[in-house]
Amino acid sequence: MAYETGREAGEWTDDFKKRFTGQLILEDNNDLFSAAASGSHLTDGMIIAPCSMSKLAHIAAGITPDLMTRAADVALKQRRPLVLMPRETPLSQIHLKNMLTLAECGAFIVPAMPAFYQKPKCLDDMADFMAGRVLDCLEVENRRYARWKEEE
Repeated sequence: MAYETGREAGEWTDDFKKRFTGQLILEDNNDLFSAAASGSHLTDGMIIAPCSMSKLAHIAAGITPDLMTRAADVALKQRRPLVLMPRETPLSQIHLKNMLTLAECGAFIVPAMPAFYQKPKCLDDMADFMAGRVLDCLEVENRRYARWKEEE
């Protein structure tokens, strides 16, 4: 995380804890006894963003060595929304096959591919568009980007 964002994971979690007081549950990815590892634990869905091709392949194959992959497996088996935001480019046939497998199982595959018809003015506009599209998959009402409107 520090390599890609310039901030340590602890800095991000501290910020999230402040912004989402009482709404954020941090989990240990090695804790397979977490409630998130059980189908009886109700959730509205799951987002993995970014999703490495390694995590995507594990989920597609049903291999669950950690909490993230187990929780994704639970989302699929319980028919709950699972949104995966792949981070690689270009994509190999293996990547595409794994994505197709997951899409056929009901997962949303949402690569970070901002639309330019929105006429973004800055990187924040592009990030907001992608965040809005992910939230749309979970049917979370949001105003992260301008919606298309029919001409009157």
